[in-house]
Amino acid sequence: MDKIKIKDITLNCSNALLMLIVLFSALRATIFTEVLGLNDRVFLILIPLFLGMFLIQFFLAGKMEKLTFLKTHILVIVYLGIRCVILVLHGFNHYIFGSIIYETAFLLLICPWTVGSYEKVKKIFAVFIGFNLIMNLLSVGLVMCMGNLSRWGVDLAVHHEMPGYMEANPYAGLFANPNNAGIMTAMALCLFLLVMKAAHNGKKYPVWKISGMGIYILFSLYMLYRYGCRSADVGLIAVLLVYGLVKVFKWNKKKILQICLVAVLLCNAALLAVIASGADETSEHIATINILSSGRYKLWNDGYHTASSADAWLLGQGSNELELENRNVYLKDKWISEGNDETLYVEEILGLHSGYLSILFNAGIICFALFVVILWQKIRRMPFGNQDNWYLIVIFAFTVNLFESLLIMNRSYVCFLMMIVLAMGDMKETKHFGEKDEPKSIDYHSGI
Repeated sequence: MDKIKIKDITLNCSNALLMLIVLFSALRATIFTEVLGLNDRVFLILIPLFLGMFLIQFFLAGKMEKLTFLKTHILVIVYLGIRCVILVLHGFNHYIFGSIIYETAFLLLICPWTVGSYEKVKKIFAVFIGFNLIMNLLSVGLVMCMGNLSRWGVDLAVHHEMPGYMEANPYAGLFANPNNAGIMTAMALCLFLLVMKAAHNGKKYPVWKISGMGIYILFSLYMLYRYGCRSADVGLIAVLLVYGLVKVFKWNKKKILQICLVAVLLCNAALLAVIASGADETSEHIATINILSSGRYKLWNDGYHTASSADAWLLGQGSNELELENRNVYLKDKWISEGNDETLYVEEILGLHSGYLSILFNAGIICFALFVVILWQKIRRMPFGNQDNWYLIVIFAFTVNLFESLLIMNRSYVCFLMMIVLAMGDMKETKHFGEKDEPKSIDYHSGI
């Protein structure tokens, strides 16, 4: 078997594994992982296999191809090196080790060697869209059967992250929480519109296909309304707003992405400035911010003071789990210092609800800065034609992560899909190894 054939087989295997990883990360957002007895160990099986496919491609690549890959990923290697130092300093903590595995997958392994052509990427998107559609249909069926659940001895509430979800929003009963339901539906809707636009490519759709697309879009919007996830709504509005502005004013899409990245960073900087100023948590304007953010401001505020008390700004606290442990220590000490009974303290179970603060507090300022530069480089390498609209998925991810922790510190389908889109930009730097001589084996502007 010649080298090209091995590369083709490896690429197909890595693409299939990537599809499974995205699918399982979506499954994690539902109650079925617990119902089926699945856990994150599934990732610890899939990602090492994914790493194996990557290594095969790397060792089969030519010298120049290896050098090009290493050159374009030098900052990623530095980032992961620092994270490994943090792992050693924390005595090889298993939480940090697990986090580094996912960070490696997001930043290094998702690349042209494992993603492949646009047609392969489109299949991953189609599977995700189909999974979300099935979940939405099942959610409607759940509501229709709601009256019979207790008679059948079924109690779905035990599988939810917090009590009361089922009563508050029965439509999201099959998801771990309503936010997961809304974000998944909004992202699937964005992907559907982009895939259909790419497939359209100037052709006229038959009436039956237009009708089917219309029904799907209306159904998805209806489910978004039912789920009531404001972060998903804001993300979708941001996508539509940016798309409209680019269409009307013919703005440069690469510049728009860079501007959006700067904008979300400025939002986080402003938030941290307000918290660092020592603003009174009981003041009217802070109370208003907390209400508008559905209680997220308190999480951000507590996270900031936890990082400060732990003196962990430079290298971070290591992982989401360790950050939550430290936050509970900080909050419990604060509770006791205020004269409250220690036995009455209720532990915090919610994460930071910010993808950016999650990286800053857990990986530290150095790794956060490296992550931002890595994103900037990936954006700069993205090849945009007149019909290229995949940048909108990145816009959605950037916006939603202002309110949810769905970046590289978490095992989220949002980050997996965003990194797949950004990997398209690396294809102009790295040869698609299914071809012998063509460094650009993909038509980057084929309606994408």
